Amino acid sequence: MIRRVRLKNFTCHEWMELELPEGLIVFIGRNGAGKSSVIDAITYALYGKHSRGNNANIVRDGAGEGEVELEFHLRGNKYLVLRRFNSRGALEHSFLKCNGKTLATGERRREGDDVVQQIQKILGLDYEEMVSAVIIRQGELDSILSEEPKELKELFDKLVGLEKMEEAYERMRDVIDEFRVKIRESVGWDLNDLERVEETLGKKRQELEDRLRLCEQLEKEVAELKSKLEEEGRRYSELKMVKEMYDTARKLLSMLKYKLRQRENELAINIKTLKESAVLLGYKDAVDRRSAEIEALKEEQKRKEEELRRIEGEAEGIEASLRELRAPAAPPEKAPSLATLKDEAVRRAEKLRDDSIELGKRLVRRESTEALEEEVARGIAGIVDLVSESYRAGGAQAMTEMIEKRERLSGELERKRKQIEELRGELEKIRREIEGLSYIEGKHVDELRDKIRDAERDAEKLGGVGRIPELEEELTTVRNALSWLSQAEDRRALPEVKDLEGLEKVLGEDGDLRQLRTLLEQLRAKPLDVSELERNEKLLNELNRQLGKCEASLRENKAAVERLRDEVEKLERAVRELTRAREFHDLLVKIREKIYYRDGPVVKGIRAWALKNVSERAARYLVLFDVRYSDIRLEETREGKGISFVSSYGGRRADSERLSGGEKIALALAIRLAISDVLGAGRFGFFILDEPTTHLDSENKRKLREVFTRLGEKVRQVIVITHDAEIFEEADAMIVRFERSPAPNAPTRIHVLHGPAARVTAR
Repeated sequence: MIRRVRLKNFTCHEWMELELPEGLIVFIGRNGAGKSSVIDAITYALYGKHSRGNNANIVRDGAGEGEVELEFHLRGNKYLVLRRFNSRGALEHSFLKCNGKTLATGERRREGDDVVQQIQKILGLDYEEMVSAVIIRQGELDSILSEEPKELKELFDKLVGLEKMEEAYERMRDVIDEFRVKIRESVGWDLNDLERVEETLGKKRQELEDRLRLCEQLEKEVAELKSKLEEEGRRYSELKMVKEMYDTARKLLSMLKYKLRQRENELAINIKTLKESAVLLGYKDAVDRRSAEIEALKEEQKRKEEELRRIEGEAEGIEASLRELRAPAAPPEKAPSLATLKDEAVRRAEKLRDDSIELGKRLVRRESTEALEEEVARGIAGIVDLVSESYRAGGAQAMTEMIEKRERLSGELERKRKQIEELRGELEKIRREIEGLSYIEGKHVDELRDKIRDAERDAEKLGGVGRIPELEEELTTVRNALSWLSQAEDRRALPEVKDLEGLEKVLGEDGDLRQLRTLLEQLRAKPLDVSELERNEKLLNELNRQLGKCEASLRENKAAVERLRDEVEKLERAVRELTRAREFHDLLVKIREKIYYRDGPVVKGIRAWALKNVSERAARYLVLFDVRYSDIRLEETREGKGISFVSSYGGRRADSERLSGGEKIALALAIRLAISDVLGAGRFGFFILDEPTTHLDSENKRKLREVFTRLGEKVRQVIVITHDAEIFEEADAMIVRFERSPAPNAPTRIHVLHGPAARVTAR
């Protein structure tokens, strides 16, 4: 119910705050006094809509801003809604609170966000539905009679709440589709695929059984092949061991053959070496004699060569001395002796010294020195001439001595040259003798001596030249052994044990020989059949190939079995889930079609109940009015697409078009009251009628007061706006008078004439 309405600059109200009690409330006053403005304020507060068209029409003339505040109680909750607007009527602010907590602010036009959407969610009605069922405006009372059947049905469905069923019907489609999607996502199949999944499951099960039988067969084949492989493997191992022994014996024979080849080469080389040593040793005595003779000649040759080198050196010295002695072209003249010249030179030098000292003294004293200078010059020239004369005297004497020495050296040089020639002839003779003694049978003695020395060492190392027959006998034995070994190798056959006896004399205690003897003794009881080994090896390869093929096929089939088991398990799970899901899906579809479908049995039953109750209530209200019609029913059309009114009197069906204006108002009022009583006011706790008495006569107006009084007993709050104040003079109601001054822009005055106390503030 509505508890409080506060208006500021809304239509003709400058300021008004009205608290409303429970029960019947009657607004009276002249036109323009502001009675209907309260109703417009209520719808504007709830839905932002009103009956005055443009929002600019709700602003009081000359006001800069305004607001409406509405407080209402519903299902134990206290709601407060406020809307503030500017001078053009545009919304500036709004909010909705529940028990002091803000539920929404503004009009953002997003789902569930703004005030209007929250109001519609709380009340369960939009603006059109509210003014059709709970708030009946002036002039719209009988409009319900002209509604189209389809529109009337939609109205009833909304009022009853069946549009929610329609919404649920549509949402159920989404739920069912979403359920199908989730099933498809979780199971991997669509609900319609159940039969196909079952068919696929049957095929997969059959395929799994076939694969299991094939695996069983392959496992038997693998076991049989492994058994054959094991048996043939043992035989192959035995043959392989004999083959390995045979191959080892062949390798040992090759090794022995190699060793015999080495021994053959060694013996041939030793025999050749001993024979060559024997030949060389036959020259030993002759070489020794010749060597002694050559050594003696070499000693004499050495002495002669030393004497020759000495005399040649002396001759070279004489020749050098002769080259230094040079004879003049003509013999020198007779000259004074050197002693005489020496004494004269001393005398002249002493005189020149004395003259020079005297010349220096005169120069110091600056005396005349011309004569003395000439004397000194003559003295110097004389000494020079004396020296030249002394040289000539000494050269003549030396020349004489040099000629004598030259003649003496030339004679001595001639003797030396003769000695040299004699020594060279003797040395050439010794050389020829040595040359003649240095060769024996065309071989140089020194070379023979070195070879004889090597031959002695080789013979000593090999045991002497006397071992040649012994070595030649051993060489024959080795070559015979090599011959039969080569023949055995060519035949790819092994020798007998007895054939190895001769080799012991040649190779001695040889490890390979002992091992070969042992192998030959073992192979005597196990002859090698190469063809059997080859057949066995081919058989093993074929068995391994077959085993590998069977095992690969077995692995492939086992993998296929595991895959098929997984697929079968998934398909079985899918069948179970799809079966349950289909049952649930069919149940959802059944619920949707039977319960939520607008023409389904449940919805039709609810609608029939509502129509029946509204019809019964409307008939009861209609009895209160003095009209010709005694009955009214609301029925679905035959095709079920709409609702129509059926009125009757005297048990006969009548057309509502034949009603007078008052009868239409009475009929429409009865229907409106019935709808509000059954579907509207009882849900919200209030009911509002604007000028419901128009076109009613006085008697019906009086009866309408009784209707409102009884309606007030069922609805917590009934608000009636009317000009007929006299109708409610004796009613148990709160009567509020609205008065407006005739002066322009004068505020409306409101005061309570009758009824329970209520706070009214206005200016």
